[in-house]
Amino acid sequence: MFRPRVFRAILVVLLVVAAGCSSDANPSGDATPELVGSTTTVASAVTPAPSSIATTAPPEVPTSQASPDTSAVDTSSSTTVEPVRPYGDEPDPSDPDSANTSIWLSRVEMTSSGIEMTWGEVDGVVDYRLHRLPTSSDDRPDPAELTDDNEIFVATEPGRTVDDSVVEGTKYWYGIRGFDADGTLVAVGWHRADAIDDLTPPSPVEIVSATVVDGQVQVTWAEPDENYALHAYRILRSVDDAEFETLATTWNLDQQTLIDDDPPTGTVTYAVQAMDFHWNRSTPVGVEVVVP
Repeated sequence: MFRPRVFRAILVVLLVVAAGCSSDANPSGDATPELVGSTTTVASAVTPAPSSIATTAPPEVPTSQASPDTSAVDTSSSTTVEPVRPYGDEPDPSDPDSANTSIWLSRVEMTSSGIEMTWGEVDGVVDYRLHRLPTSSDDRPDPAELTDDNEIFVATEPGRTVDDSVVEGTKYWYGIRGFDADGTLVAVGWHRADAIDDLTPPSPVEIVSATVVDGQVQVTWAEPDENYALHAYRILRSVDDAEFETLATTWNLDQQTLIDDDPPTGTVTYAVQAMDFHWNRSTPVGVEVVVP
C-alpha cells in the first residue's frame, strides 16, 4: 500500500544528496561554469607599422574610371596619411569583376595629336580588336556598336598602341573585343579619353627629402607651385642612370611620401611627376640616394 509519509521522506533524502553533489562540482557557488582553455584577446588602438605592399591592380586612369583602391589608407584623420607604396610599372590586367568577360583597357597618354591605349591579357583570347567611337556622351556605348567600321587596331596579345587619327577637342570611347581561337567573342573592355587642347604640364615637383632608413628609402615631396587641375602623383625610380620606372601612382594628393620597401643597391634616383586632369605631366627632377 502506498504511504505518503514514506514517499515524502525519500524525496527529502534525494534533495539533500543532490544539493551536496552540486556544491562539490562548483564550490564557489558561481552559476557560470569556468571555460577551460579559453582566452580573450583585446584589440589595442595602435597604428600598425607600414608593411610591404602586395602587388595589386592599379587603378585605371581617371575620366569615367573608378577611383583607386584606398582600403589600406587611413582616411579617419586629415593629418595622418598612409605612405604611397610601390606596385610595379605594369598594371595587373586581371578583371576585378568576373573572369574572362572583361579586358583591362586604359589610356597611357592623351594629347591633341594622339591617344595611347594599353590593354591586358584575358585567358583564352588570341585576337584583340581595338575600336574608337567619337562621341559627346559620357554614357558607355553598347557593345553592339563595336563593328568592323570603327576598328582601328588588331593584335594577338596584350600590348599598347597610339591612335594618331584623333581630332583635337573631340571626346572618344575606346572599346576592345577579345576572341578565342574559335572566333567566339569572350571579353570586352572600355575606356573614355579626350583629344585634348591643353598641353601645359604642372610645374616640377620638388623632393623635400630622400633618406635610407632600415634598408628602406623614404621619399617626401612638396606640392608643385602650379597645381591647376592637379590630379595625381607618379613616383619614379632609376638605378645607376637607367631609364625611370614607375613605382607607384596615387590619386590622393595628401599622400606626399613614398616608402620604397625593397630598393636596389647602388645609386638610386627618385623623382615625382605631377599630373593634371588632362594627363599632362611635369618634368621629373631627380634626387640621388646611395643605397648600401
